[in-house]
Amino acid sequence: MKKEIAKIKERIIELGAGNYDLVYEVGHAVWSYAELARNEYRSAYFLTRKLESLGYTVERGVGGFPTGFIASFKNGDGPVIGLICEYDALPGLSPTHPGEPGHGCGHCLYAAGAVGSAALLKKIMEENDIRGTIKVFGTPAEENLGAKQFYVRQGLLEGVDAIFSTHPHIFNGVFFSAHNAIISKYYRFYGSPSHAGSMPEKGRSALDALELMNIGIQFLREHVTSDVRIHYLITNSGEAPNIVPAFAEGVYLMRAQQADALADVARRVDLVAQGAAMMTEVRVESEFQQQYANVILNRTFTEIAYKNVQLVGPAAYDEEDQRTAREMGFANGIDPALSPLPPVQGFHGGASDEGDISWFVPMTRICMRISPAETPNHSVIRARQADLPAAYKAVTQTCKAVACTAVDLLLDLELLKAVKEDYQKSVAGREYPSDGMIYPKISTFPDAPGFALTDARTLSVCLEKTVLLQDRRDVTVLVYKDDAMIGSVRAETPESTVQIPLEVELKPGDVLTLRYRCSGDAESTLLGYFQHALASLA
Repeated sequence: MKKEIAKIKERIIELGAGNYDLVYEVGHAVWSYAELARNEYRSAYFLTRKLESLGYTVERGVGGFPTGFIASFKNGDGPVIGLICEYDALPGLSPTHPGEPGHGCGHCLYAAGAVGSAALLKKIMEENDIRGTIKVFGTPAEENLGAKQFYVRQGLLEGVDAIFSTHPHIFNGVFFSAHNAIISKYYRFYGSPSHAGSMPEKGRSALDALELMNIGIQFLREHVTSDVRIHYLITNSGEAPNIVPAFAEGVYLMRAQQADALADVARRVDLVAQGAAMMTEVRVESEFQQQYANVILNRTFTEIAYKNVQLVGPAAYDEEDQRTAREMGFANGIDPALSPLPPVQGFHGGASDEGDISWFVPMTRICMRISPAETPNHSVIRARQADLPAAYKAVTQTCKAVACTAVDLLLDLELLKAVKEDYQKSVAGREYPSDGMIYPKISTFPDAPGFALTDARTLSVCLEKTVLLQDRRDVTVLVYKDDAMIGSVRAETPESTVQIPLEVELKPGDVLTLRYRCSGDAESTLLGYFQHALASLA
């Protein structure tokens, strides 16, 4: 068996060398789209079409996310291997259009790694009649209210035996550091206005309360463990300085290594907010925004993956890659050496909804260096580096390492059993820190593109402008309010605009769910939501 697996890995490395063009095509396309969380319509369309062209069957609109998908390839009964695919960008980090979104975390390369690995695995499984299933999980919005937590709570990863992350990084190897858990909440203070100069005693300042809350947070920092981080923004501070602010709002993001410890930090932040409200005689409300779980690491899986990283080796950066790095201000260029696997787990101050997946499925993250180690993440320069040849070379190597590791698990069931036993030990006696939300809040989604409000009883739709249906014909579009269908229309061509008469009159505050069914489909598919434009009816 070992000799057979070794020969298959030789073939993976041979095939993987020709994978660069696909990696570049996918990475560059998603890099060019640079769409923010929950707006990834063009990226999702491109990725699903590309996976279909590779022979994968695609389920769209999953988990309550119009831009979510699961692509599957099955070659008989066997283990199920998952590949995570991210594709959202960050605000204000475009290297070509200042102020616009850009891939400052390299999720374009994450997508390229997932698709490139999927293509390589399908070829090698067919050539060698390797039994099993590959699933690509298209997970939108990692940077803001991510999809993965909802996927696992809805059971979309049930039956997956092991799953890979291929997040681009500044080192060559396998990531073995624990991410933080996070909780994010809005705090809103309600006071009473008054003339700030002549009658300040009549007012109660919501802004004073928010500022006192921030002071309380500064003192709290001294009395939490060293891994805890509390970040905040003041999102609303009033209308004019000569009016006592009647409303103020801040958003707070809390981090800690362990979810149970973080829950206590969030409780204490709540108390600080309540105390600030009492001191200023105002009212405070909080609204939960998001929660990501901490990562559960798997040493067995990591060691298997690292052996394959050593087998494949790092990317071969040429003099042009090094010259470009130096011109960008990194005098030492890109170090091609493999990073050693740490003897014990490290700690990473960031957070990701990958953590939620790791509570349900054994997970590892294989990374190849896309840029100099000094590069700051979430930066314009990182976004620029994410579209350079060095990055695509690194991701091409990552795909080889993923495929080799996946073959180990597909063919050596004892190895897979050891990975799963390690996972079971890691989660034993621990309770997944769910916030209770099974589906994402619809209010956090933008209105679906391609739809417009004609009047209080009519919507219009153009398939071409929905992006997700830009090349479809003979599509029935369905409109739901709550669970009731209130309208439908058949659109025969993608470029024409058609009207959807509604059975009820719309009003501000209504939330519409939009679905579609192509000719021959038994079930309808989520297309998007429509709510914000309804404010114009007021």
